[in-house]
Amino acid sequence: FLVLSIFAMAPTVNGAYRGRYAPGQVMFPVKAFNESNESFERSLRMKQEALDTLDLVYAFDEGPNERSWALQLLSAIVESQPEIGWQLMPQILSALEDDTTSVNLAAIEVLKKLQASQHMERILDFLKDPEASLRSAAAECLGEMNAWTMCEELRPCFSDSDSSVVKSALQAVQCWGESGQPLASSIVQCLDHPSAAVRCSAVQALTTFAEASERFAGHVAKLLDDSDFQTKEAAVGFFAALGPRGARRSLSLTLDLLRRPGPGCCAAAMALGHMGVVSSASDVAALLQPGDDTALALAATGLEKRLGAELRRSECAAAFALSLMGDEGGKHTDAIAALLAEDLPADAKASLIRSLACMGSHASGHKGKLLSYLEHPQALFREAACWAFGTLLQEEGIDLLLALFSDSQATVRQRAAKALGELQEAALYVDHLAVLLDDPVPAVQAQALQSMEKFGEEAHSYAAIVCRMALQKNGNSSVRSSALKTLGSMFGAAAFASEVASCFEDSDPPIRAAALQAMAQFGEEAQEHLMEVELLRSDPHQAVRQAADQCAMQLGAYA
Repeated sequence: FLVLSIFAMAPTVNGAYRGRYAPGQVMFPVKAFNESNESFERSLRMKQEALDTLDLVYAFDEGPNERSWALQLLSAIVESQPEIGWQLMPQILSALEDDTTSVNLAAIEVLKKLQASQHMERILDFLKDPEASLRSAAAECLGEMNAWTMCEELRPCFSDSDSSVVKSALQAVQCWGESGQPLASSIVQCLDHPSAAVRCSAVQALTTFAEASERFAGHVAKLLDDSDFQTKEAAVGFFAALGPRGARRSLSLTLDLLRRPGPGCCAAAMALGHMGVVSSASDVAALLQPGDDTALALAATGLEKRLGAELRRSECAAAFALSLMGDEGGKHTDAIAALLAEDLPADAKASLIRSLACMGSHASGHKGKLLSYLEHPQALFREAACWAFGTLLQEEGIDLLLALFSDSQATVRQRAAKALGELQEAALYVDHLAVLLDDPVPAVQAQALQSMEKFGEEAHSYAAIVCRMALQKNGNSSVRSSALKTLGSMFGAAAFASEVASCFEDSDPPIRAAALQAMAQFGEEAQEHLMEVELLRSDPHQAVRQAADQCAMQLGAYA
């Protein structure tokens, strides 16, 4: 109705003819009004937004360049203002029939961001388009739309001649998670693809299959020795997600890679650690000697992405794996501690400190050494030593840990905040942690909030502050969502239910989802907001819909 009204009045606004001015140039006169009048300014903004929408409508009637421009602009704003995209849906769908590839691509991108799954049938035709970029864009769009019912239609993309199309199809399956399991046989074939990016994406897609991915552990184990470092990293991540279940089908091959000198031994050691194969501890410990750093040299030249020390250096991989092997791994703490005296790169030594810190009571003989690293001049070492809290250290060294809250490096403050949350008596230090709520770095604020979430009743005196952080419209998304979740865990925070409900209309989907999670924890006191929660069960974003379903179930129990 608003758009139609503007159509009717457009010829008389500032004497402008429809489509005559570029977007943003058609303005309502304001000099005759008092600019301090809030109601007028609000009305002016609404009219200007309507005119901007109208400019987009006119652009669709122009040439392909203008249509492409309009769709690209629309793509940039629909995440914060999805209602504009839905208003212009007829024009977007019409653009799918355009003869210009750039217009088609831009239209598909808008539908992807809107997650307009009701129009997925219109996207399917592009999977067979002669243009590879359109096939790729269509596959990605189906993934974001959660169109897992279209598994069979997507299957031909895994044998596409263009690797970008194959990669997009694999990314779509990652979005679908376990719902993409019918495509497993086609995905496994991609593990042998000549493109490293495709192999990496194939491993990541199989990882999303949860317990069902156990069947493919043997296939993925081969990629622990892949020539591409990112693919090896993805293969290690696969075994990290699978845990002990991955050993039955991959143990023999993984042990063979471990015992064979070569670049695959680091990834093999880490995989054995994630699988908890304690019988291999002695074989893994054989790697506890300074190695080379070929991968670092390749990263320095720009030929490869820089990886963590565990995937680059055998001694770091071995120490990491042993830290996951319980008592058997704990027998080698002295050997790991001895490596700290070697001349190693800073990130490699920090990795060894983390592994030693994570060995808990097995590393009790090295408490003094770990505590000394909390005051080390290098930030990497101070950050790594924080891992000892909650596993090896409790009250010992607490003053050193609290001192790190004022460290000059944000990563150290962030890790210190996380470490405090791991302590058994952490709630005693809530006032110290609250100082970080004013930290200038959003990542530190978010971590402080996440640690405070574990304090429960003891943190309730900071509920008002946390609520204000959650309601900052221009604040960092991660901080706001963490604040909402923390508020939900606080004793007596149900008094802020109305404030949390105001976030249901936020333009950022993670904020809406976090607000729903908080509301679900408020219990009976939040039941008056049940109708607002019900509306979000049809939100265009899946994460929000899932959170709304759970919240409605929780609040509905009190009806």
